[in-house]
Formats: sequence, structure tokens, C-alpha cells
Amino acid sequence: MALASEAGGGAAAAKKAARREIIKALKALGDDAMAAQNAAIAARVLASRAFASARTVGVYIHCAKLHEVDTMPLLRDALAQGKRVYVPLVDDRNSNMRLLHIDAADDMRPAPPFGILEPSVSYADGSARENVMEMERPLDLLLMPGLGFDAAGGRLGRGGGYYDKFVRGLQQRAAEQGWAPPLLVALAFTEQLRDGGVPMEPHDAFLDAVVTPGALHLCSDAARRAEAGGG
Repeated sequence: MALASEAGGGAAAAKKAARREIIKALKALGDDAMAAQNAAIAARVLASRAFASARTVGVYIHCAKLHEVDTMPLLRDALAQGKRVYVPLVDDRNSNMRLLHIDAADDMRPAPPFGILEPSVSYADGSARENVMEMERPLDLLLMPGLGFDAAGGRLGRGGGYYDKFVRGLQQRAAEQGWAPPLLVALAFTEQLRDGGVPMEPHDAFLDAVVTPGALHLCSDAARRAEAGGG
């Protein structure tokens, strides 16, 4: 389970140490092993009831240089199924980002400094892309990246705070509209799942589920209901 929050620099030090360990393990993961894990994770997501029933889906775009789980097969499958898909656009270095609607994978272009694919701010006709925070329907599912995870829904990010800040905004908007909040689902290589838990602080968002090559870890009642077919 997630480790209890520690005061002051204790939590920061624990996170820093955990990040070093996980990054080292990911760098040691060979290309063939990574490809096999990517395929197994994608298969588990596609087989899940939560993904099948979601009409609106947020999908992070993976960064190969950071050894993140590849999301492109899931994005393409979601588009092929007719789901409404939203992907991140980083606005600045102050942990601000948006999720914008795309119609196709070709709507994205590499962005510096890591070459991660991002959408343009407008459609081909010049109109503004739909922003998740402005749409008149709930976001059903958000596939999230991260560096470390545990089976209780703990998530250790890379320190930028983008997703924690964004998720708080999503949850607040859902509450204001009377919607159920989106299911927060992380994708993780085996090397990213820590049996002893990950360090967590009060501002860190807990996940509803974590998908690894070997299992779909259901971490909340909402995720368990979704997989049972209860919505």
C-alpha cells in the first residue's frame, strides 16, 4: 500500500530515492522485454470493461526516452471504436496542461524537448479544439503516466506536478456538474510497481486502477464497480 506521508523534507527525500531506484530499473529493461510488456499491458486495457464502456477517454502520449508504457495502440484503438479521445498539451513550466480533443493520431506533432506528440490548439478549419474542462459531458476514463506505483493506487510522478494539478481540476469540475469523476488508470511496467508502496503526500492523487503486464489492479470501489459491469 502507499506509504504514509512524511513531514517536510522526509517525503521529498523518500520520493527522490524511489525515483532513482525505479529509473535505474527501467534503464536496465531491454527493448524486447519492454515490447513484450507493452503488448501485455495494452491487451489488458483493451480487455477491461472500464475501457470498453468509456465513451470519452483521456490518453497520455508516452515518451520513449523516459521509458513510459506505449499508449499509441490504445489511442488508435479508442479512435477506431468511435470513442471521443483527448490528449495532453503542456502549456508552461508551472504544471499547467490541457487535454484537447483529436480526431486522428495525425492531429499531433512532436514537441520539444522530448519530442512527445502534442495536438495543435485548433482543428484544420481553424476552430479551437474542444477542451476537456469545457465540454458538456463527463470524461469517463483517464490513462495516466507516472514513475512508480503500488497496488493500492499510490502514484509517484516525476516531480512536475502536472497530473496532480490537472486531476484536481477534473474532479472539481465533475463535482460542480454532478458527474462521477473520471476513472484514473495508470499503465506500468513490472519494474514500476513497488510492493512496499510509494511515498505519497496530501496533494498526490490516488489511482482507481493500475495495469501491469501481469494484472489489472483495482484500487477503488469505482474501479471494482466498473469491472463488474456496474458503471
